[in-house]
Formats: sequence, C-alpha cells, structure tokens
Amino acid sequence: MRAVPALQEVIRDGIPDRGMPRVRRLTANELNQLVAYVRSLGRTTSPATRGNEERGRAIYEKSGCASCHIIGGQGGSFGPDLTEIGMSRGAAYLRQALLGPAEALPRGTSPVPGRGFAEYLPVRIVTADGREIRGVRINEDPFTIQVRDAGNRLHSFRKSDLKDLDKEFGKSLMPGFRGRITDVEVEDLVAYLSGLRGVR
Repeated sequence: MRAVPALQEVIRDGIPDRGMPRVRRLTANELNQLVAYVRSLGRTTSPATRGNEERGRAIYEKSGCASCHIIGGQGGSFGPDLTEIGMSRGAAYLRQALLGPAEALPRGTSPVPGRGFAEYLPVRIVTADGREIRGVRINEDPFTIQVRDAGNRLHSFRKSDLKDLDKEFGKSLMPGFRGRITDVEVEDLVAYLSGLRGVR
C-alpha cells in the first residue's frame, strides 16, 4: 500500500512550500509509531451501538438506500459513498444523519484539499431560458457552480448566465428516518453502517 510510505515521506521531509517543517530526529521505529498514530486519527473506535448488523443490512436494502449510496462499488452515486463510513463516522453521527439528515451535512469529507464547505448541499437553479434543475452542489467557485441531479447527470453553469440560484442551507435531499422506522431498527441500521470499514 502506497499510503504509509507517502505519509512517512511527508513527516520525514515536510512540505516546505506549505510551511510544514521536516522531522529528521526520529528513529525508524518512532516514525512508524507516529504514522500509525496519524492514520488512527481518521478512524473511529469499534462500533458503539446496540443494534444488529444483519438486520441493519436488510433495512438498508429494503429502504432503497442503494439508489443513492454506493457500498463496495454497488449502488448510486447521488449521495456519499458509504464503503468506509464506519471508519470515518461514529455511531452518534450516523444516528443523527439517519434521523435528521439536514442537521448533519458533512463538511470537507472530499479528498479534494481545501473544500471545507458543506457537501451535498441542495441547490435549485433556474437557467436563463427558464429550465429548473435541482440537485446537490459538487463544486463551486466565484464564477461557476457544478451540480449533480437525482438522475446522476452533472451540470455546470456560469453564475452570470443564471436567472436564479438558491442554495438550500439547512436542508438535505436525503429522506430522514425519524418516525418512519422504530428505534430498534435505527440502532440496527447504525450497527450496519458502523461496520462498513472498507471492502473485506
């Protein structure tokens, strides 16, 4: 795996043009320990839930979650890829995201450095000719915006060409499970998602 040698190199040599100094006074063993610690920061501890993983998988499949989410290369790409969600999100976050998705929009989970804005933000666009497009923001700069619609089509617009651009902060296109499934089923679904830690 290339990730560990690359991280060792960054720690050992730094990133001078970004202001990160190099660290040269570590033994090979200390460097390996530091790499292991840094990598652990992105992981959660073992799943903290009372649910049943197998029942949670059945709820995931029955609820049609795969129409928007990918697990292990299978499913839709409208929402976040969940293949490793159990490594990056704890049970409390997952529970909140299931019950009230708009209350827990992810920030900066994209591998693109410096994104930092709320991802999967719903937007409504009206073009100069009156066409309406609804979807989630994929990228944005001061002059353009890129949006993915529910049909998985990517749209790119110059903002100056639009009649209307509404960013729907505080909303999510994911339907919440609050009131739709029981508390036990929520815990089962959280257990399933917490167990997703990459393709085994």
